[in-house]
Amino acid sequence: MELLWSMSTTVREAERIQGFLKVAKKMEGESWDAAGQRKYQILLVQYREYLNNTTNTQSFRKLNDEQIEWLIKKELDMPYSIAESIIDSKKYVGGADMRGRQSMAPLKKLGLVYVDGNNKIRISDIGNRFINDEITVVDMKNKKINTIPHGGIIILINCLALLLTVLVSILLIPKQEGYIMLILSAIFVVALGYYIHTKHTNYIYISREGIRHADEEYDWSELYITMDYSRPIFARNSFDYYFYFDSKYLSVDEIKDPKIKKKGFYMIINTKRLNEILPFYKKEVKILKESSFAKKVLETVKKYNNELTENNSQLK
Repeated sequence: MELLWSMSTTVREAERIQGFLKVAKKMEGESWDAAGQRKYQILLVQYREYLNNTTNTQSFRKLNDEQIEWLIKKELDMPYSIAESIIDSKKYVGGADMRGRQSMAPLKKLGLVYVDGNNKIRISDIGNRFINDEITVVDMKNKKINTIPHGGIIILINCLALLLTVLVSILLIPKQEGYIMLILSAIFVVALGYYIHTKHTNYIYISREGIRHADEEYDWSELYITMDYSRPIFARNSFDYYFYFDSKYLSVDEIKDPKIKKKGFYMIINTKRLNEILPFYKKEVKILKESSFAKKVLETVKKYNNELTENNSQLK
């Protein structure tokens, strides 16, 4: 079945995404402010990803003969100054920075690019894989990610116990007890690996349509994300935020009451994973209570909520 892509008129075609992304890669780590947005649009022209259709006379409107010649002669390396003069001559409504935001928007929606808490441009894992031709446009329909849903404290304790067991084994060698301890350590390693994989490693598949977890499919339109630093049944802990994916926003009592049946799932998500998930979600993340820990996660969610509110207000 063919995939339906929704592209802004700036990008127009899904096949152009990689070119736009490669230009964004050149700005990774730079600020995504008005100056950065303007620079991105100029670079798109310089590297011939924008205004590159010389059969379309609209590309040449408002340009002088020299600028038109630069656009036509694609075999030449265009200087930045020429690309900047072309952008300035076009006199786009809203300015070049607005065009830059429009050009970047599809990349952000697809989870290829995100802006971190310091307002710096970052390329996601899937974005880098797309640049390196490791995946195609069609492959981007599904993205597999994993996370540790319960903080990793138990894993740390188990690893320390394993280290202690190995040290004791070494001290006891060449005695028979030492070899027995080594064998037990090997069994422990296998058991620990299996335990982490089955109990603590949580794989989810995200796509533009929805999210799959534990063989259950959830549509984004039916999901609501609640963020809190409490776990079901257990008391609050302020070291990690838990994200609850359910058919409605949850309250603290609903989260902690085991008698209330939940329709979704929950997990811990770091900022990197959040920036891959949120572009597909497109709804508010409800924050029940803030913690003094995990500040980057909180900043990422607050920034996402603020941008969502601003975008929605502009559409009204």
